[in-house]
Amino acid sequence: KPIREVPVWDGELYLEYHRGTYTSQGHNKRYNRKSEYALSEAEWLSSLAYILGAPYDAKTLYDSWETVLELQFHDIIPGSSIREVYEDSDKMYEKVLKDAEKVENKALSHLVHPEAGTYTSYHFGSYDRQDLAFVPAEGDLTFEMLDGKALPSQKTEKGYFVEIPAKAVSLTSFRSQPGFKESDVPFTFSGDTIETPHYTLHLNAQHFLDKVYDKDEDREVLSGLGNALEVFEDKPVNYDNWDIDLFYTQKKEYASPDEEVVLKEIGPLRMVLGLRFIYNRSVIDQDMILYRDSRRIDFVTHVDWHEDHRLLKTAFETTIRSTKATYDIQYGHVERPTHYNNSWDMARFEVVGHKWGDISEQNYGVAILNDCKYGYNAKDQTIKLSLLKSGKHPDTEADMGEHDFTYSLLPHKNGPVEGGVIEESEIINLPLKTVQGRFDLQDKELFHIEGEGVHIDAVKKAEDQDAIILRLHEYRGGTHRIRITSSYGIQSYQEANLLEEATGEKICEDTISRIIHPFEIVNYIIQF
Repeated sequence: KPIREVPVWDGELYLEYHRGTYTSQGHNKRYNRKSEYALSEAEWLSSLAYILGAPYDAKTLYDSWETVLELQFHDIIPGSSIREVYEDSDKMYEKVLKDAEKVENKALSHLVHPEAGTYTSYHFGSYDRQDLAFVPAEGDLTFEMLDGKALPSQKTEKGYFVEIPAKAVSLTSFRSQPGFKESDVPFTFSGDTIETPHYTLHLNAQHFLDKVYDKDEDREVLSGLGNALEVFEDKPVNYDNWDIDLFYTQKKEYASPDEEVVLKEIGPLRMVLGLRFIYNRSVIDQDMILYRDSRRIDFVTHVDWHEDHRLLKTAFETTIRSTKATYDIQYGHVERPTHYNNSWDMARFEVVGHKWGDISEQNYGVAILNDCKYGYNAKDQTIKLSLLKSGKHPDTEADMGEHDFTYSLLPHKNGPVEGGVIEESEIINLPLKTVQGRFDLQDKELFHIEGEGVHIDAVKKAEDQDAIILRLHEYRGGTHRIRITSSYGIQSYQEANLLEEATGEKICEDTISRIIHPFEIVNYIIQF
């Protein structure tokens, strides 16, 4: 008999259940995100130091990753465990972060040498960036690259923000000089109107945005409110901390302003406005940060939360008309509908997104970035990010107390891939770190990648041999020719799987050249 053709599912298998697990136990999810990035950065720095002759603390890194993976198990990371689990996981995550910091500092002690007035910034980000590095320095100073090129800076109460050109996966050294030079301030704030190089913004009586005019693209971003802090009654029929039911939208309130907007900082590079909101027994403090050279609008948020069965969201009612939204997921991104045409569409009223969610037309879009949240929804022209859930079962104290997180509004030209959404989301998750001292080899690159669409996910010592593992993936959804070289001299390379088992022939050349396909994950065992 002929074999019957069996259909193959291509795309997402959406579970119509447990939508609350993207948000429950917000502090635990923050620990998870921060631990993943801290360990990745520590591995990269340790690998670079190892190539230069330093020891590699494989055991501490292995044990730390094992802890993070254990805590990603059901029911821990979904936020659906009992209180005692989170008391334990807090301690375990704290140890992971402290151990990652120790490994990182040990690697830096081999890479960065003491030199008065000189600083080194570093990041494990995959993309070149012009970004702000914070320097805790006192006195009147100016800053410059080691070659003498002047660097813009902004003086604050605790130090300086210095704008440096940082290469991908790199360490960059710069130095300070005596003398402070006043620079033009490109921001104004008058009552409720804000002017920046990129936007004209207006805050309404509730201190929500009701106008974001994009000067660069000559269009209004909002059709209604932006950064509207919505609070919903959240009483799912079953499984309190697990679920959100669609009828939650029937009972909505807003957080209320508690005091006047405060101008906390203004200078040549950025402006910071302080916002405070109250809801019932809870307080929400935000620093809204606007930049001269970035189009992001950051909301650095501290919440003291004491509510039962209340779901807190931030909402942005945009002028974008699109039938789909795009969300960051592991090793790629996925599109989902913004309409309720049928029961399948309606079921996706709350979806998972990692670092960003985006709604775009053909030539313009709006993204919401975050540094530790996972629950999104986009309906018609509105995109929202879930911030806190505060269910009562099985943990009666879930989400009670203090929370810190950052999310950002990013209007952009074109779609999310072409509009820089992926790159900007990495900046708020992997900010520049700065230490005092000088890195002498900053003109050398551990890995230099020619070609588009490549994101570096891991640089680490191989578990079982004297080699470095390079893991990367294609993030744009296209096919590209790429070339990988190293200033430190690749002796040989071999393609491998995620278990670090060789799957290809060992090639003794100093350049890796290949075609990489949409969202393909590639691993190499590399000897130097």
